[in-house]
Amino acid sequence: MQLRTKNLLNISVLLFFTALTAAIPFMSNAIFAVFNGLIYGPVIGFLMNLTANVLGNFVFVKILEMIDLKENDTKLKNILLV
Repeated sequence: MQLRTKNLLNISVLLFFTALTAAIPFMSNAIFAVFNGLIYGPVIGFLMNLTANVLGNFVFVKILEMIDLKENDTKLKNILLV
């Protein structure tokens, strides 16, 4: 019942959870996308889903940039070539 009220806190919470589930690989954010569409309508829900997916993917890319994959990639190549 609390999520049905249209205020800034609820929009922020739904955007956060949708972005979080978009940032985690192999995790579906469909349930939050449906909530966004049902509560806020098709246009605002679509914009919320689009924004959250872009933010979630951006966070995931930034996390991947923090991890040094070049060293691990060369080790994997050496193991596979031996």
